[in-house]
Amino acid sequence: MDGFDLLLSKQPYMAGSQLTLPDLFFLPYGQGITQLGYDYLTNETKWPNVARWWKDVSSREAWIAVKDGIPTTGIPT
Repeated sequence: MDGFDLLLSKQPYMAGSQLTLPDLFFLPYGQGITQLGYDYLTNETKWPNVARWWKDVSSREAWIAVKDGIPTTGIPT
């Protein structure tokens, strides 16, 4: 986590200034460890840059739709 925090202290996302595949790759894993009660991604005291990044990527509308299940109402089956 210290390495991720150092990386994210220099740039807003894993691979630079824009959201890219590396950021998206961590979303399901991050969601899982957060749901298990671990604070690796939310501990603003120990890893402030990771917490900032996690708050940003995990609060995106598209991720929330996927995480919560995209409604299928009106979609033909």
